[in-house]
Amino acid sequence: MNDRNVVRADTIVRVYVQSDYLMVQTIDGEIYQADGGYGQTVWRAKSALLDQIEAALAVGNQG
Repeated sequence: MNDRNVVRADTIVRVYVQSDYLMVQTIDGEIYQADGGYGQTVWRAKSALLDQIEAALAVGNQG
């Protein structure tokens, strides 16, 4: 998510935009701010993050 926080894809329960910030909530109720991509809108960054989460979950389900 950024250089300070990393979470497992299978612990994420919510990805949302609050104001101009991309937020991620985990199973334990913790909320983290995710870095957006350089030059991207927060909505494009959200879409990219969701794609990454889905890809990680797909790989995890194969093993």
